[in-house]
Amino acid sequence: MPHIGGFIRCSVVSREIKYLSQGEIDARNRGYRPYSAETWRTWEYWANKAGCGHLLTRPDDGHAHPQKG
Repeated sequence: MPHIGGFIRCSVVSREIKYLSQGEIDARNRGYRPYSAETWRTWEYWANKAGCGHLLTRPDDGHAHPQKG
């Protein structure tokens, strides 16, 4: 998935915006579970990569991972 960042950069440079079609939105929403373990692992991965993983919390049980320190 890291290659997506390059795609976004290219899109920003060219200033062309291509919005998702309704079919793409519907397909994505069919399988999306916002509180699944997979979704939270993704949030943790990107938050840690961005340097703000310590700010990530789960609404159901507090912190998604123990804080260091």
